[in-house]
Amino acid sequence: KGSHVTEPSMGRKRPRSRAKQSNIASKDAADVVIEERGQGGTDEDLDSCKTPAAKRRATSQTSGRDLDDSESAREGDMETVNIASASSDLLESICSSLIGRKKQVETLIQLFEEPAVPVHSSLFIYGHSGSGKTTVVQSVLSALKIFSVYVNCAEFYTQRSLLEEIMDQLSGHVLSSENNYVSQLKCENMAAFTRQLPDVLKGNDYNDRTVCIILDKLEYLRTMELTLIPAFLRLQELCSRKITVVMLSCLTWEKFNSSLIGCEPLIVHFPNYSKEETIAILSKDCTEESMLIFYQTFLGHVWNLFSHVCDIKELRHICAVLYPKYCSPVLSGEVEKSDTKKLWSKGLPHFKAVMEKVYLHETTRNTSEGESQESSRTAVLELPLYSKYLLVAAYLASYNPANTDKRFFAKERYSKKKITSKQSTKMNRQLMGPKPFPLDRLMAIFYSIVGKPVLPTSSLFSQVASLVTLQFVSQMSSAEYLDAPRYKCLVTLDVARSVARSVGLDLFRYLYDYI
Repeated sequence: KGSHVTEPSMGRKRPRSRAKQSNIASKDAADVVIEERGQGGTDEDLDSCKTPAAKRRATSQTSGRDLDDSESAREGDMETVNIASASSDLLESICSSLIGRKKQVETLIQLFEEPAVPVHSSLFIYGHSGSGKTTVVQSVLSALKIFSVYVNCAEFYTQRSLLEEIMDQLSGHVLSSENNYVSQLKCENMAAFTRQLPDVLKGNDYNDRTVCIILDKLEYLRTMELTLIPAFLRLQELCSRKITVVMLSCLTWEKFNSSLIGCEPLIVHFPNYSKEETIAILSKDCTEESMLIFYQTFLGHVWNLFSHVCDIKELRHICAVLYPKYCSPVLSGEVEKSDTKKLWSKGLPHFKAVMEKVYLHETTRNTSEGESQESSRTAVLELPLYSKYLLVAAYLASYNPANTDKRFFAKERYSKKKITSKQSTKMNRQLMGPKPFPLDRLMAIFYSIVGKPVLPTSSLFSQVASLVTLQFVSQMSSAEYLDAPRYKCLVTLDVARSVARSVGLDLFRYLYDYI
């Protein structure tokens, strides 16, 4: 009676303390501010609502992230320093043997060194002959351990032979008597080449590696198919492989009808060597250290006389010919090594003798001591084969009467007339000088002395123009000969005889004065 029911203590909520209530309130306020920050609130509003404990936790997390970022940045810097030092060491090791080509070597290293960067599809390198293009490219690729295929375009006259040679080098196929000197794969055109190239690269573990195709003397490809050079420029795109085509030429890119090709390669120029660089390169041929300064003085004379007409290869040959004669007075004790004036006066006749032949690019051959002076020195002009035949034909046309051509060059045998007394009184035509002759007579004599069928192509007639340019043959400029140009041979009997001997002809057998 009079008692009341009380609530059980298990379901009763205990009242919160004031401190806890303030903490919860601050957290709720912070959440509100965070939501407002997402809708346009600022970082200062969030910092003002954070509790000291929250600020300490945020500070520790921020410092941890900053420490990780600094460590990763330090590791990246160390990696960059290591790569830069490795590139510098590689550059110095390559340039130690290549003088005057540090800038070009550095450019090639930057293009090929980084494997993660996509390689360029084509690279065009131009410069004069003997400027070190082939040597520098092969040295850089060898140092970087990049597989390369080298092809000299001057050795191939058809597109098929060029493409099959590239394919044989990539596949490791060597022409020999066992395979009858036949290529392993047939490449009739560029379409077949691009279709078979990915399979060859995949079969020889070159699928993920950079492969370079070096085309030296690219100017010889201008006479082949018009689509050949543009296809080489886009070979990486056509095959979907890491292939770089390096093109080497003595001509500039504008000479390759660049407006018709459509795409352009990356162009690198190799300038000519300076006088100091040339002397430094040729000084390596001196084997005696005591004669190095003397040899460099001699190289200075050679450079001053021949550098404007000869490249570094020809200068090396001239030095090999002249240096024994230049230093012979020093070795015999006749002249002191420091007396440069006397050395120059004694070596001047030898320099003049070489200068007389250097414009004709003649080579000499010494024989045994028992032979006569005429046979001990044989001069052979470095001309193409058909140009030699044309020069001999021009000499015969200039010094033989036109009515004797049937006697010397006709294939059928004609009865010889009796020699009358008038023949003994004939004038020596060697003393009368060369006579002009028409072009059709020159070609008739040429076809007769060659002895095999030759097609009258434009290349053959361009060699006649080359002989005129070299001043071996002169074209008559009279107005009456405009329709049928006439020519006159300018070489001497000794030169014509040596050229005829180089192609296996006896010149005296066809000369009217020696019958």
